[in-house]
Amino acid sequence: MKVLQSTCLIFTGLLLWSCQKEPEDKGPYPTVIEGYMTERGTGNPIEGIQIDLFGPAAPGPREVLTDAEGFYRFDLGMQEDSRKFYVDFYGNNRYYHWKDRHYAQNQGYNRIDGEISAVGWLKLHLKNVNYWNRDDNISFLHGYNHSYYGLVDKEILLDIPANQERIFEYQVTRKGETAFLQDTLYPIGHDTVSHAIFY
Repeated sequence: MKVLQSTCLIFTGLLLWSCQKEPEDKGPYPTVIEGYMTERGTGNPIEGIQIDLFGPAAPGPREVLTDAEGFYRFDLGMQEDSRKFYVDFYGNNRYYHWKDRHYAQNQGYNRIDGEISAVGWLKLHLKNVNYWNRDDNISFLHGYNHSYYGLVDKEILLDIPANQERIFEYQVTRKGETAFLQDTLYPIGHDTVSHAIFY
């Protein structure tokens, strides 16, 4: 009978213990923001990209450079809410900037990866091969502030986001009539692609 009573007590104890809730994790949370920077179109890691941190005062650096693996990390210590922080990615003469307030989404650990477009160069040969007069012109659209009038036969060099298909748009005015044209290009990162526009 004593064995039975002991067994019942042990079983009851285990049952009560199993019904207990796990204690809630109420923090505080160590704030970590880290990630990898890669090249758009190739997925290659990028070394030397500057990452800037914005938000409340915190220990540690406010800017870091990615390492050979494209990795960066901010260890911010114990903060009430890391969602007050965001990072921006800065390019250089080989990569474009990507500044868009990339906010931390969690109270504690956050991984924020980024893709940056490599710079490519487009060498354009412009030449009007048809009848022309001094009012004829060719103008580039969407961020390229170039217009040329009259007789044109020249080469220009433009930097352009690379490793992705690009629609290059321009307009040609001849004899008072304007036509909107476009060419599909695929610039290569850190390299030059030649393209001719004869109009």
